[in-house]
Amino acid sequence: MLDNRWTRLIADSRDEWFELGFHRKAVFDLHGEHDPILSAREVESLRWSALGKGSKDVAVILGRSEHTIQTYLKTARFKLQNVTISAAIARVIQPRLTAIME
Repeated sequence: MLDNRWTRLIADSRDEWFELGFHRKAVFDLHGEHDPILSAREVESLRWSALGKGSKDVAVILGRSEHTIQTYLKTARFKLQNVTISAAIARVIQPRLTAIME
């Protein structure tokens, strides 16, 4: 019984674990030992923004205020040392795109 639940948990969570592992590797590749440590909400906000959602849409999706989403994006931008949100998004997704193309 426990074995079936564990197997199901692994199967259900594989994509999230891959994303987390990939994110950690990308951050290390970009920043080395100086990991800016993006919060889960910052990563989610960047991910939805990368998919073309505006801060109002992301706020509805994540159940937060638009102001809060803008703060997450701004904080992520500062942590990643980027001038714009678009540059922060590109910096986070670029290693993934490169890996897909290889």
